[in-house]
Amino acid sequence: MNSMKTLLWNHISQGSHARMQPWLDALILDEQGETLTVTFPHSFFETWFLQHKKALFEDALSHVYPQKYRAIRYGTHEEPLSPATKKPVAETPKPSDTASTYSFATFLYNDKNTFPLSVLETIARQRPGSCFSPVLLSGACGSGKTHLLHALANACRTNTHNVYVCRRVQDLAKNPLIQHPHLFWDEYQGLFIDDLQDLAGDLALQTRLIHCIDLCPANRQLFFTILGDFSHLTNIQERLTTRLSAGLLLDLALPDIDVRLRFIQQMCEKSQIAIAQKHMLLLAQHARGFRQLRGTLVKIMALASMHNRAIAQSDIERVLNTASAERILDSREIMEVVAQKMHVTIAEILGKQRKTHLVLARQIAMYLCRAKLGLSYPELGKVFGDKDHSTVIYAIKKIEALLANDPSMHTLVDELDRML
Repeated sequence: MNSMKTLLWNHISQGSHARMQPWLDALILDEQGETLTVTFPHSFFETWFLQHKKALFEDALSHVYPQKYRAIRYGTHEEPLSPATKKPVAETPKPSDTASTYSFATFLYNDKNTFPLSVLETIARQRPGSCFSPVLLSGACGSGKTHLLHALANACRTNTHNVYVCRRVQDLAKNPLIQHPHLFWDEYQGLFIDDLQDLAGDLALQTRLIHCIDLCPANRQLFFTILGDFSHLTNIQERLTTRLSAGLLLDLALPDIDVRLRFIQQMCEKSQIAIAQKHMLLLAQHARGFRQLRGTLVKIMALASMHNRAIAQSDIERVLNTASAERILDSREIMEVVAQKMHVTIAEILGKQRKTHLVLARQIAMYLCRAKLGLSYPELGKVFGDKDHSTVIYAIKKIEALLANDPSMHTLVDELDRML
C-alpha cells in the first residue's frame, strides 16, 4: 500500500513531492474489496488522527480513488472498528481537581516576586510562544514554582489552548506522541514540565526533549521549572542546557515573613480555625516555604478535628513548640542510623568496598536519603563519596525490588524509618 500512500500524499501536498508526513506513513492500509481498513499503531494515535487528520485523509482518498471504496474502517491493532462502532473522540484531559485550583489570583507574593509573576501573566494573555519561549522558572523548595506552572497551564486552557503538563518528568516518556514531535505539536500548543532537574542521567529522555524543542513551532509554549539554580544542573546534556539558556530564565524567591503571615491567615479563614496573632507570627518565623507552613497548619487542623471542638491556645502552643523542636534530617544522620543498625561504619558506607553486607548498607542508606530528603540522583552520588548517578539509580531500584519481594527487607527498612 506504499504506492497508495504516495498518491494520497501527492494530492495532499499538491504535487510538491515534499517528504511524506509521519502521520500518513504510520497508517496501515488494507484493501478488502470495496472496504478500506485503516489500522493505527495505538489508540492514542487513533484519537489524534480522528480529531486532526481524518477529514484531510478522506478528502484525498475521494479525489485519488473516486467511488472506489464504499466503506472505511478505522481501528487499532487490538480492536479494528467500523464507522458504526467507532469510539467517540476523546476529550482533552482536564486537570486534576488540585491542579485546577491554581491561579495567579491565589498566588501570594510581595515585591521580590513581582517580576516573574508579571512575566507569566503577560504570557498567559498572549498566544502561546508569542512573547517568551522557552521559559525556565527556578527556585527553592516551597517557593511556589508548581503553583505558577499550573496557574499558567490553567490560563492557557481557559483560552482554549491544549497544553501538556508533566507533574513528573518521567511522565513525558508515557506520551506516545513524544516519539513523533510533529504529531505532538499538532496536538498541543504548550509543553509544561515540573522539576526538570529530575531528567539528570536519563539520556534517552533528554534526547527526546531536545528533539521536541528543536521541532517546536514558533506559536507553541515551552515552560519548565527547576529546583535550585539553573547553573547547578548536573548530568544534563550540554545540547539541552544551551537550548534552555537561550530562553527566559526567571528566579522565584522564597516567601518573606509578611507573605507567610498572609498565607497562614488565608488557610485559617478557609478552615475556620482561630489562631492568635502571636502564634501566627511564631509559625511564620519557623517555616521558610509554603509547603512547610501547610504541613504545620495541617497538624493544627488535625488536632482540632480529633478533639471535635474549637482548638484551645494550649493545643496551638503544643503543635508549634513541637514543630519548632523538630530537626530536619540530613544525610549524615541517616547514614549514622543505618551504620548503627547494620554494624558498619559511615566510612565503609562512603567507601568503595564491595563486600555484600557493605553494599547492602550503602544501598539502603541511598534509598532512605532519596525517600526522606528528596535528593536527586546526582546529589546523592556526591553525598556518597562522588559516586556515579547510575550507581545510585541501581541501588535504589535494587532496594525497591527487595521491598516488593522480601518481607525481611520490608521489616528492616520500616524499623530504620521509625528510628529516623
